[in-house]
Amino acid sequence: MRVIAALLMALCAERYPPFQTRTFQNTYARLGYPPPPSSPDADEAGLYEYALRFLDQLIAEARSRGLVRPVDRLEAQSLVWMLEHQCAGDRPPDSGERISDGSDRDAEPPDLRALADELLFDVAFLREVETLLDDKRQVIFQGPPGTGKTFVARKLAACLAGSPDRVRLVQFHPSYAYEDFVQGYRPVLAGGQPGFALRSGPLLDMAARARDEPDAWHFLVIDEINRAISPRCSASCTTCWSTATRIWACNTPTSRSPCPPTCTSSAR
Repeated sequence: MRVIAALLMALCAERYPPFQTRTFQNTYARLGYPPPPSSPDADEAGLYEYALRFLDQLIAEARSRGLVRPVDRLEAQSLVWMLEHQCAGDRPPDSGERISDGSDRDAEPPDLRALADELLFDVAFLREVETLLDDKRQVIFQGPPGTGKTFVARKLAACLAGSPDRVRLVQFHPSYAYEDFVQGYRPVLAGGQPGFALRSGPLLDMAARARDEPDAWHFLVIDEINRAISPRCSASCTTCWSTATRIWACNTPTSRSPCPPTCTSSAR
């Protein structure tokens, strides 16, 4: 949605200012403004429209108090950004309501500061990764072997998900393929007779869990991602990973069952 908002800015920045879901969520909570309705069908376009109405309300409130600024949505959005950066170290007040960003995540943010102390990391780095996950739904850690990339990824995922049970680790290797990662046939023994049965891989398993538990984030941590041929592992499901195209649905080649974008949007 950030990409679309940036393109709309080319038409008229005063009418279509930049948008970041988490920033507006925090602002709603800090100002006591009603959050967007929580729904499994919520999309980012609807959240953007809700944010624009919030900016209009902010302008109207300023007018009612005799203030001449903000004069448009872009200036009102600047106030939102200013409030976010000035209060970056504070938690939004707990209003008792659930705020949805399309993944229906709890309003209360995770304790990244405690995790940063445990990992001896700068909390700003963890917040940056959290922001990237909120926007792009995926990040890649790179660096020399043995420097703790996977360890940090699992710790951060468990913190953001609220439970290590919502985190699954998969290690790629040169022979890893679509049948292992997404879905494929596996040998079984049924009634004493050998045969084959269709089995879901870790990607579809985590997507199903995310769909069954939409109020939380779920993470699939891929270790050694560069050791396998990624297109061979994900095939058509790569479409659902893209933040620009996750409004589309795709069918798995083996079962022809749909892998809807709602499955993969809350499974990071």
